[in-house]
Amino acid sequence: MTDNSPNLFDLQPALYTIGYQGRTITDLIVLLQDHGVRQLIDVRRDAYSRNPDYTGSRLREAIESAGIRYIHLPELGIPKEIRSDATSADASRRVLDWYENEYLPDIPDAVNRLAGIVKKYLSALMCYETKPSDCHRGRLAPLIARLADLPLVHL
Repeated sequence: MTDNSPNLFDLQPALYTIGYQGRTITDLIVLLQDHGVRQLIDVRRDAYSRNPDYTGSRLREAIESAGIRYIHLPELGIPKEIRSDATSADASRRVLDWYENEYLPDIPDAVNRLAGIVKKYLSALMCYETKPSDCHRGRLAPLIARLADLPLVHL
């Protein structure tokens, strides 16, 4: 049997982001493991998905059974009443601009807490959208990477 786990001495510290859109939970876990990710940080407001594998305790169990720590930080997600305003590409951009320029500056404790967490273990921030530019993690991750002094890698 061949051990395909990454050589921990070859891993460079980084902050990863990942979207689960179109991915099976198995594919997501393998991708995280292939990059040596030790903790997955769910930055959705609600740990709910139409795909039951990405909902609540089922997601936590799958991630933790793969040897990856799971953390849910709902305070870093966009409130539902704001998300519901994103009904077009232009409206989505306005919501993301609001999140970056108004919401994040109002929650410095949560932002600084996350920056401290990602310094402890190789981490990935997770949300739904495949492309970080379509998601609030695309606005959150550069800030956290800068605060934690880590390069940013989108999976």
